[in-house]
Amino acid sequence: MGCALSHEKQTIKAQTLKSTHKDKIERAKKSGVLPLQNAQLQSIPVSVFELALLQTLDLKSNLLKYIPDDITKLTKLKSLNICNNDLEIISITFCNLVSLRTVSYLSKKRDLTLIYLVS
Repeated sequence: MGCALSHEKQTIKAQTLKSTHKDKIERAKKSGVLPLQNAQLQSIPVSVFELALLQTLDLKSNLLKYIPDDITKLTKLKSLNICNNDLEIISITFCNLVSLRTVSYLSKKRDLTLIYLVS
């Protein structure tokens, strides 16, 4: 019974996190700021890339292994925080991110590869 109760608590916690993410994404449509730090994200929600007016994206302290190329859809993005994730490689084409001024990253891993592609 203990295992079943523990699994149920984990399921409720996951559902609560998803609901919180949705609420934050909705608020970001107006504010231009999306704080998703410490959200236990293993990937960035697809709906984030639909936020055309997003200026600040804080993904600090999650479980991200990579940043998808879809990030380049965020052409108004000024600040990106990807510190303390499980990133193995960062390969972002920055030419579409013309407004980007700050990228904060500090890797948990020593073997992180950061690739800037500018055309």
